[in-house]
Amino acid sequence: MKKSALLFILPALILSSCGNTPVDPDPEMSVNYTLEALINQESEGYNLSFTMKDSYFNANATTFNKDIALLSNGKSLMVATEKTVKDFYSAMKFDKVSVNYPEHTEDTIQYAIAHKKINDFDLISVAVNGHNYGLEWKNNALLGLEGDHEGFSARANDVYTALKDYISTNSYSNYKLWITGYSRGGAISNILSHYILSKEEFAVAKKDMFVYTFEAPKGLDEDNAPKYDNVFNILYSGDTVTYMAPSEYGFARCGVDIDLYQSSLHTDEVLYNFDEDISIPEFKACPDLEDKETLETEADVCKYFFKYLSRDGESVPDQELYIPTRADFVNEVQPTVQFALAMVFTLPSEVKTQMIEDLKARGIGALALMSDPVALADFIEHYLITAEFPYEREQLVNDCKVLIRIVGTDSTLVSAFLAYALSGENDFANNLIRSFMVHYPEVGHALLKDYLANL
Repeated sequence: MKKSALLFILPALILSSCGNTPVDPDPEMSVNYTLEALINQESEGYNLSFTMKDSYFNANATTFNKDIALLSNGKSLMVATEKTVKDFYSAMKFDKVSVNYPEHTEDTIQYAIAHKKINDFDLISVAVNGHNYGLEWKNNALLGLEGDHEGFSARANDVYTALKDYISTNSYSNYKLWITGYSRGGAISNILSHYILSKEEFAVAKKDMFVYTFEAPKGLDEDNAPKYDNVFNILYSGDTVTYMAPSEYGFARCGVDIDLYQSSLHTDEVLYNFDEDISIPEFKACPDLEDKETLETEADVCKYFFKYLSRDGESVPDQELYIPTRADFVNEVQPTVQFALAMVFTLPSEVKTQMIEDLKARGIGALALMSDPVALADFIEHYLITAEFPYEREQLVNDCKVLIRIVGTDSTLVSAFLAYALSGENDFANNLIRSFMVHYPEVGHALLKDYLANL
């Protein structure tokens, strides 16, 4: 080689070796998200951070992975709006993002599907939304007479079809799936996972299908819910929502349940460390509604509540009070429950607050409403008119008859909540209210981080 050529090449090699930083073959990506505070209304929200490495998904999906669990929790939160789920996928370097965010009706489901090339496979992500909805509560209560939960399974089939079309359109053959969802989204994700694994229309093995749900209700027929070892349902056993639809009616989740509960005192400590201004009722062991046994844990309260409502009516004096079978629920009370849920979750908060205050002001006189469907309809109608909520008077009176049947006039359940409303000193009502509050996503996130930190 000529000397002049050597003089040119050597400086270039030296500069090249000194100026370039080695490329990280597995860089860490991160995204920040502000989680709305639902319990502590004075909080501006919680600044959360989630990270991802592509190597997470080289693992076997049948082994619980704490990195994927926390990341999945982030995705299940950020799917709350079209913007935030797009922000999530952008930060994590996904492409071909497909979103479905229609206006809310009782039959809608919102979800997002995205893709990322990792090594020699395509990772396809599915995020099902379980946040920020109202009328869809009617769908949540649509059980159907047999088989899987009618409302949840219909929406799971919607996502199933969309995912199949997405894979076909993009001609993916060597792919892995990553499916997440919280609450309603968790139930639909759980059913979706079973349909994918059982219908054999997807070219994916369990080891390549990562499924993490959070606080998911039950939506599969108990005879149609295998214990897949790649489907992880992360939940708190003191959360009432995770017992719906009840096992007494034959419902279950597929996969493996992972319980975040250790003790109520531990939960309170974790929540205090997360936000010292979070305030939920303190759990207190209490007798059941008929003073036959002591409910020692939050799970005991949840189980007893559904057992109480669904037990055999022949064993008690007032057979009208109970909803013993799934068919009884569907045929007798389902439309009323759907109406009540739609009202509760779509009426403006100021209207609901005023309704509660008016009930409290009646004191013991509030019991009179639970013996007179016309009087109860008159009371509710005032607030429906104020909120311009659609209703028919005759149907409203019929719904009030059913509500009175469900809760009863002299039932211990009504007595418990009336005592709580007037004095705040009824332990059973206190515990049941707590069991709904621990469903909030900030509780689940705080407990999950504590659980993962101690693995």
